[in-house]
Amino acid sequence: MRVVTGLDTAAVDERRQVLGDELRMFALAISRARRRLVIAAVANDDEAPSVFMGLVPPSSPSLDVGQATALTLRGMVGRLRRELVAGGVRAPFAAASLAALAAQSVPGADPADWHGLIDISSVGPLYEGATVPVSPSNLEKLLDSPLDWFLQKMAGSDSAVLAQVGTIVHAALETAEDSSVEALWAVIESRWSELLFDAPWLAERQRRIAKKFTAALSEYLRDFERDGKTVVGRESRFITPVGNAELCGSIDRVERSADGTIVIVDLKTGTPVTSQSKIDEHPQLSAYQLAYASESFALPGVEHESLHGGGAKLLFV
Repeated sequence: MRVVTGLDTAAVDERRQVLGDELRMFALAISRARRRLVIAAVANDDEAPSVFMGLVPPSSPSLDVGQATALTLRGMVGRLRRELVAGGVRAPFAAASLAALAAQSVPGADPADWHGLIDISSVGPLYEGATVPVSPSNLEKLLDSPLDWFLQKMAGSDSAVLAQVGTIVHAALETAEDSSVEALWAVIESRWSELLFDAPWLAERQRRIAKKFTAALSEYLRDFERDGKTVVGRESRFITPVGNAELCGSIDRVERSADGTIVIVDLKTGTPVTSQSKIDEHPQLSAYQLAYASESFALPGVEHESLHGGGAKLLFV
């Protein structure tokens, strides 16, 4: 026919044949479901859902995961809880899904674990007639949102995975025998089993991030050694009274230059601060410098009077 009419119908016929095969496979797949059928599709700039999604009855419960929700059970629980609280036609489906997840002991699915469901226990001062302990690492949160600081202080919160990775990177900075990538990574790898991940792909992603942190940290330490600097304090703990409060914390590193200048260093594994004004007014660095000026911590083998402060800095890896 293509020769007689001059029309190329091969592409149309081949696509029709493929669709027919796909439809038969689709029908075969759904016929195997015994109790529940779950159909999933991806829609983004590069991919579109299959035309067979149009065969799903409109009355069927559906869930749009969205790009903002992590591909983990924790992320799914958060989405379902929001839908349940918002109400509407999807609320019953969200409740049923949460009940199923709670039956499998998925964290956060059981309403018994939710905050804000019991009556207020007290409206009095948080620290009445007592010294208020303040952590320098929480000062920024306290200034930005006292409510967030209070909730975290009272109710507690699970550390984010990145924060836990940061703790291990801090340990590598403190205990590694030398500045090589291998020595630093040996410390991190020895403690990697302490971390709990929601999914294997998250573990692999964080592992790659940690290796980048290690390489950057090694580069910093090599530059530090080349410049003839020395470390005079590691994890230096201090308590500094300020009015009816006490600044309580520890400083990652205290470095001394060849001319005796002392610089306080705080290691960060989060998003870098790029604004110089924010660094100049950084509350955590200010607290560390106050502790140094108040001689609230000792530097072993070093006379405090022989030193002069050179400020503080954030070390982003």
